[in-house]
Amino acid sequence: KAYATTPTSPLKDPVSGTLLRLRPDLSGGEIVADGFRNTYDFAFNGSGDFFTYDSDDERDISMPWYLPTQVFHILPMSNAGYVTPGLKHPPTYPDMPPVLAQFGRGSPTGVLCYQHHQFPPEYQGAIFAQDWTLGRILVVPLELNGAGWKSEPKEFAVGQNQFGFAPTDMEVGPDGSLFVSVGGRGTRGSVFRIRYTTPASAIATFVPGTTTEEKVNAVLKAEQPNTSWSRANWHPLSRSLGADVFRSAALDEARPNPERIRAIEILVEQFGGLDGPTSAKLVDAGPAVVRARAAWAIGRTKPEAPDVQILKKFLTDRDVFVQRFALEALTSVTGKNTYNQVLNEIARSFVSEDRLVRLTAAQLVIRLQDDQKDAIRTALAGHPKGLMWFSIGRLMRTSAMSITAAEVATNVLTAPASTVATKKEAVRLLQLSVGDMGPAKDRPPMFESYAPRFSLEPIERELNPLLSRIFAVFPTGDHDLDHELIRFFAMTAPLNRELFSKLLAGITADSLPQDDIHRLAAISRFEIERSVEETMATAAALVGIDVKIRRLNMRQDTNWDDRMGELYAALCKVDPALPSMIADQPGFGLPGHVLFLSVAPQSTIPKAIDGIVKTIAADPDYAWSNDIVFTIGESANPEHQALLRKQLDNLSVRD
Repeated sequence: KAYATTPTSPLKDPVSGTLLRLRPDLSGGEIVADGFRNTYDFAFNGSGDFFTYDSDDERDISMPWYLPTQVFHILPMSNAGYVTPGLKHPPTYPDMPPVLAQFGRGSPTGVLCYQHHQFPPEYQGAIFAQDWTLGRILVVPLELNGAGWKSEPKEFAVGQNQFGFAPTDMEVGPDGSLFVSVGGRGTRGSVFRIRYTTPASAIATFVPGTTTEEKVNAVLKAEQPNTSWSRANWHPLSRSLGADVFRSAALDEARPNPERIRAIEILVEQFGGLDGPTSAKLVDAGPAVVRARAAWAIGRTKPEAPDVQILKKFLTDRDVFVQRFALEALTSVTGKNTYNQVLNEIARSFVSEDRLVRLTAAQLVIRLQDDQKDAIRTALAGHPKGLMWFSIGRLMRTSAMSITAAEVATNVLTAPASTVATKKEAVRLLQLSVGDMGPAKDRPPMFESYAPRFSLEPIERELNPLLSRIFAVFPTGDHDLDHELIRFFAMTAPLNRELFSKLLAGITADSLPQDDIHRLAAISRFEIERSVEETMATAAALVGIDVKIRRLNMRQDTNWDDRMGELYAALCKVDPALPSMIADQPGFGLPGHVLFLSVAPQSTIPKAIDGIVKTIAADPDYAWSNDIVFTIGESANPEHQALLRKQLDNLSVRD
């Protein structure tokens, strides 16, 4: 919060990691975006968008909320979804910024955009990202896709045998080579140079020339313009040339798009922004990326009173890429009157066919005053999808509950004409309408993704009729849609036996272990009496999780036992007979099953030990653990004692 010192700051109250914009003299700052876990670096591409590579939370791997390392396209005012270790919003949520790539486990470090010409064309304009843990450099090529980007990411460079290649940062040199620093945590420190074997004459260099035209070309063609070595070349030269030459360059339809964009950026950075005549002409510029940068420039030129008439034209541009940038220009506007003049254009954005346009409009809602919100809602009265997105915007970054929003979402979810994608957006609105999930006092991390932040008692009476309609559409047959509906059911904890039975029946021999945990977490929130068959099915599901984990060769990390212990405790609370049935289940006897014996009746322990011993006998590669040793150690059976003595040479369990 302390960094949001200027009135233009898009965000004032950030959550988790943030992206900041600071004045060069550090006299003021803005919070541009938030919701990151452990981002190390970010980069701008040539169109002015910015990207980062965020960490996973490896301790939660194989849990339902685990997310791999991700490359984000950061939108101003966006939240990247990290709330707590037990709550991370998936990229499928409509209120999430775009995720262009996922790379599994890792430790993200350096990020850059390659804006040089030494590497082949497929790498020019691409995002490069480093992974320290796995010793690799990843590349995310960018291709325009509606209002955003799409990519087919791949590995660019990988260390052989992981020796001496733990990349920490990287930069492009003046000749276009990629310089990579490595080291840290006991590894060897080095700097590698990666270059493409191309004739030196083909590598562009900064040659200012003698004529004005040559100097302007040198400035606009400067490679890696945001690096210190490049700025040292073009920055003083651009100042000496004055604004007029860059206005002309920005309007020159014969110039390549990157040069026109650079001209606009230089006008904003060094010459106070775009003047009225130049802005008016750029509205009719041919390339969408040029018009988009012009829209951005209007927002940065005079945020207290931008040229609204020109901004309106960009807000209704024929290209959604331009519309998105025009909406982003409004994220730093400081005057209420500006918003008053573009309310119709903002309302129109909520019914766009492009998700990023709708999302950017939704993110603006928090900056509007109540009368402005009412005006937009009125304008959207005949547009269910637009009204849904407006409702998402009203509830984002709040913990407010809204039956009105829940009704909007329910109507969309249950409408026969709604697409699966639209229904997913509706379910997210349902979650937001009951205050969203999140941490609360004395709530175990296991349930931060499955319980509302506050009691639903104030809206319970009005919510119940809507729940009946929602229950009727489950299951839908779409995995992701059902996944989020299950989360919503967990949040509302209904006393509905039919729904409970559907959730339990979804745990099968073929279901994934993380999906089983997801359903069990929801089931644990149902305070209804269980039949013997239902308790047995729950016990079988719990035992089956470790069996599936091993069969699928999935990994577990340090948080696994704690989270599974919290889940088991919650299940036992609503199903007291559960502990007595654990040892009877097929597959019982793996090391991960020991934690289920913590509250088991003493009379069931001998049977449990027999099950463990049988499992050991059937598996020559059994993964012994201290917990298994201590459990078997409770047995007085001489055969069990002899089995333990055979493990005296097993160093992994001797302590």
